[in-house]
Amino acid sequence: MVSILVGTGTQVNVPDRAGRTPLYLSATIGHLEITRVLLEGGAIIEATDRFGGHTPLQSAVLNGHTDVAEILLKHGANIEVIDGLEGFTPLGCAVSMNHAAIAKLLLDRGANVEAANESGNTPLMAAARNGSEDLVMLLLEHGANINASNERGHTP
Repeated sequence: MVSILVGTGTQVNVPDRAGRTPLYLSATIGHLEITRVLLEGGAIIEATDRFGGHTPLQSAVLNGHTDVAEILLKHGANIEVIDGLEGFTPLGCAVSMNHAAIAKLLLDRGANVEAANESGNTPLMAAARNGSEDLVMLLLEHGANINASNERGHTP
């Protein structure tokens, strides 16, 4: 159905009242095929919602949809985009939600392992705070600085 609508020229970037585009919603629910059709139909990949300032990539990451995150990255989604709530990059979002597979995908694609949020918290700090040994090890393997400190002087 989406393919038919996109094929007949339906506007794919019209947001709902919350500023969520069809691509954003598709990424949020993890529908890979609809995401693909919308991207091929010209969907704006960096459109943000009104409340969290999240892009489709950030929404896919927050909701644990690795396959959708991967296709968004393949279509040029900004791997270092910062959200409008706490200043997290997609990697920070993945680590905060304990989504190790997505964190690995992002790191393998070149995400900045030291990208700190507005409070100066790095992904390693979030992984340590959450008690996620797997994520701590993954981040350290990708060069995370164990001595980095946030604005309060806290380290991982």
